[in-house]
Amino acid sequence: MGTVYGVGINDRSVCGPGSFKVAEGKWEMFPEYQMWKGIMNRCFSDKEKSRRPACLESKCCDEWKYRSKFQNWYYNQKHRVDSTGKTLQVDKDILFINNHLYSPETSVLVPQYVNLSVRKLSTDVPWVSKTPKGPRMLNDFRKPWQYSILCGDITYKRCAFPTQLDAHLEAQIHKINYLYEIID
Repeated sequence: MGTVYGVGINDRSVCGPGSFKVAEGKWEMFPEYQMWKGIMNRCFSDKEKSRRPACLESKCCDEWKYRSKFQNWYYNQKHRVDSTGKTLQVDKDILFINNHLYSPETSVLVPQYVNLSVRKLSTDVPWVSKTPKGPRMLNDFRKPWQYSILCGDITYKRCAFPTQLDAHLEAQIHKINYLYEIID
């Protein structure tokens, strides 16, 4: 039984197969192990916290410090892959605004395109970034601010906003409308 980042307990003898499988002649991590290790990284790695400030407040419940407990939760989820067969991602921000805790009660599996659309949530409005991300100046005279966002497999670019905040707010409205479309 080993540890991951000095905290996560890889009690794999309890949870069946090891951490890796052979697929198409190559070794690869089991999806649940990769997710669990990612949670341990975001919650307990000083290097990751310094590299990604969004991880500074990330926490993991005591239960999920055990790989077997996370694995049980993972395999009890109704869906583990999206309609294209891609493995879903664990997300702690969708169910509760400004949540920092990974736990069975606060986490959900979602497609990557949803996860990318809802990064960094606001204290007031779900699915809106706290700080402008993406808007940038094109030039000083024509079409000064633009944004570019990914919705599913399509990148949307919009130009001609007078301020960075205007571009940012329009991008967030676009993300919210996209999320409502995929929820329906």
